[in-house]
Amino acid sequence: MSNRLHHHQIPELCFEISSLLLSKTSEPGKAPVSNYIFVEEEDLENFKLHLKNIFTAYVKQDQHLTNIARERVPKKAFTEEYDVAEMLKIKKDLATKENFPINEEMPKYLVDNVVQMLSNDSAVSDIFVEDDLLRRKLMPIILNTVRGSETHHVQVEQHKYQIKKVTMKWDSYLDLARTEIYTLAEKLEIGTFND
Repeated sequence: MSNRLHHHQIPELCFEISSLLLSKTSEPGKAPVSNYIFVEEEDLENFKLHLKNIFTAYVKQDQHLTNIARERVPKKAFTEEYDVAEMLKIKKDLATKENFPINEEMPKYLVDNVVQMLSNDSAVSDIFVEDDLLRRKLMPIILNTVRGSETHHVQVEQHKYQIKKVTMKWDSYLDLARTEIYTLAEKLEIGTFND
């Protein structure tokens, strides 16, 4: 199963991770205690921005590789279409060369980056759990977000192909109709629309 993170998924992903990490439990008669990390109120926006930046940077690099792969895949004869499976293969080769994790490797990479950010971010005042526990809690959130996204991507590409195919068919009908009109106009010795 391939995984893919899309730009539109980032806000929800950041919200879910922030909610988990900043969640608090309280016992009767005691102040709420953070379960995972502590972020000062004035640092909260910076924390959320740093979290968002991890996913945004990943999506940008992923899109960059997709664009390069699209340019490199051979176009089908007489069309501007390309084979989606071939494009994905080229993208995978590019990602391997650049040591950029895609598909099955991507969730672990993102989890590792979030854990590293938590350890190094000045906005995070304290971490109350071990890295392994953070990884175990973050992985399901990321997997649920990205699972099946590649299937959606392939479906979108297939729909785009169908639309272009229908458009090309109508364009060929239009060209045929124009040719017939011009031929008929010449036979009748009348001017065409451009005259």
